[in-house]
Amino acid sequence: MRKETFCDVLGEMDDAYILEARLPEKRRMQGLTRWLGLAACLCLAVVLGTGLWNSRPVEETGDPTGSAPHIVVDGQAYYISPHCIVVNDLPTGFVYGGETIVAGEDNARPYYVSADSPEWIYVFQDAEDRSSDTANYVRYVDERLRGRDLISVNGQLYMSMWSAEDYGEEPDVPADFYKQIESSYGIRIEGNAPTGFVSAGKAEFSGYDTIPRGKLACNKQAAEVFVNPNAPDVVLLATRWHTANPDSSQGEILHEGYDVYLRYDGSLN
Repeated sequence: MRKETFCDVLGEMDDAYILEARLPEKRRMQGLTRWLGLAACLCLAVVLGTGLWNSRPVEETGDPTGSAPHIVVDGQAYYISPHCIVVNDLPTGFVYGGETIVAGEDNARPYYVSADSPEWIYVFQDAEDRSSDTANYVRYVDERLRGRDLISVNGQLYMSMWSAEDYGEEPDVPADFYKQIESSYGIRIEGNAPTGFVSAGKAEFSGYDTIPRGKLACNKQAAEVFVNPNAPDVVLLATRWHTANPDSSQGEILHEGYDVYLRYDGSLN
């Protein structure tokens, strides 16, 4: 399967079919997200060939958790972008940083870093499919950022309840805080915004795999953000989603509402 085809299919997979649930379903969704990451890396493993560069010092990969392709540079794990970011030309500002081994492989590959985007590393992975216009630089993302949906409101970061982890050795947010917000608002709200929430304007899309900055920005999509001066720990992002219609002849059911984001003060700041 060509990279473009795979990314198109991945983009069409609407996770909203399982978003109506409570926390146990959220855990299952996080498992699905990790599975999709594995599917993406399996696709790239088929498409991307083996690098044969062994002349420079090599970064050891260690053994970070997770099944998606990953590397370790200066002790920090970077996982392949869940958005399937593969480009023909190295982005401006990225320079050669050394060589690394992608977990599960044997041969070293050159990697490229940027002082302006330390959360990203591009790995050169030569493509075997010479019949198409292939791209060679594959984006890997700091494991603390990978898959995290973020909003910046006046410089304060908020993380989606769907992507925030409240468990593990280094949770994004404390478990008690997560449970408090969940009990008050849930993970997704259908219908009208709760009393007290007003529009702060439309957030600018800062780009995938970015840490949004400034007055109003989001790394998931450009959408309207709602805030409540009396609830500074929460913001809402307007969204739409579809669920399966029990009557298959009537197509899908469209829902409108808000994804809940909670205040984030973690290591990405």
